[in-house]
Amino acid sequence: MKVVTRQEARDNGDAYYFTGKPCKHNHVSIRFTSNGTCVECHEAIANRKLQQKRESKMFTQGTRTNSILFGRTFYSGAPCLVCGTNKRYTKSKDCVRCNTHKMTQHEIKLLIIRFPHQSVDWYAKKAKRTANSIYYAQMSLNIQPTFRPVDCVG
Repeated sequence: MKVVTRQEARDNGDAYYFTGKPCKHNHVSIRFTSNGTCVECHEAIANRKLQQKRESKMFTQGTRTNSILFGRTFYSGAPCLVCGTNKRYTKSKDCVRCNTHKMTQHEIKLLIIRFPHQSVDWYAKKAKRTANSIYYAQMSLNIQPTFRPVDCVG
C-alpha cells in the first residue's frame, strides 16, 4: 500500500488512507479519512458493543432484534393498525394475522374508512379478497367506486 497522509487522502476524496505507522493498539492497517481511526480498532469496538448488548438486559424476550439473533420467525411488536394484533414476522415486520387472514366484509369497511384514498388493488391486496368484495363494501358505505367489476350485475 502507498503511504499517504490524512490531508492528501481528504484532498483526493478517499474514504481511507494508510500511514504505515501502528495505532495506539499496535494495528498497522488502513484508517478512516473522516476521523483518523484505525479500521481494526473500529471493528473491535463495534464487536465489543454488540457483545455488551447481547449480554445486557436490553434484549428482552419479545424484541425483534432478539428474535433475529435467536432465529425466531415471530416476535411481539407494535399493534397492527388494521387488526390490532401484535404478533409480527421477524424478517418483514408484517402482521401475521393480516398476512394470513381473509378479511370479512366488516373488516374491509373499516379498512376503507381508515385509509380512504387508496386504490382498489391496494384494498384487495390488504383484504386478501377480490375486487368484487371491495366494490360491494364501497357501495354499502355510500362511496362512489372508481370502477365496476365485470361480474357485478345490478
